[in-house]
Amino acid sequence: MNFLGITKPSEAIFAMCDGLIEQDKREDFIIDMLSYGGVQKDFCCGCAATCTLQKLAGKNFNTQNIAPRISRDFAIHGNVCNEDLLSKFEYAIDDLRTGCVHGIYQFFSVFPDQEQSDILFEKETKLPVLNNGDWKEGIQAYLDFATALQEIGY
Repeated sequence: MNFLGITKPSEAIFAMCDGLIEQDKREDFIIDMLSYGGVQKDFCCGCAATCTLQKLAGKNFNTQNIAPRISRDFAIHGNVCNEDLLSKFEYAIDDLRTGCVHGIYQFFSVFPDQEQSDILFEKETKLPVLNNGDWKEGIQAYLDFATALQEIGY
C-alpha cells in the first residue's frame, strides 16, 4: 500500500509526530484531538490524523477545505478522490494516537510475527493517549516506537 508516498507504519507515525509539531506552530490552526477537521470561528481545527495528512500532502488545510472529509480528500488529491481510503487512514491514525497500533498495521497490511511483536511490545505498551492538553509530552514515545518499527523494516 502506498498512501501519499508512504508505505510503512513507521513512516505514518513519524509523519503524525512531525505534523502535530508543525501544525501547532500555525496561528490559524487549533489541534483538537476530538475533531477530524472543522472550523472554529476563523480557525481550522483538526486531530492527529488531520495533522498527519497535512504533513504527508505538503499542504495546509484552510477554513474552506478542512471539512467535510471529501473536501480534505479533494484538497489532497484533486480530481482523483478516494474518500473511503482517506477515511480508513484517518481512523487508523486516530486509533494510533490512543496507543492502539493494530489499525495502522492493518492499513499497511503489516502483521509482525511473534519475534517482531516481542521486540515491539515494550515500546508499544508505553504509548500514551495523545489528548488535547498533553499530546506534546507523549510524542517521544511515538517517535521511539516508530524507530523500533523502522529497525525491523516496518
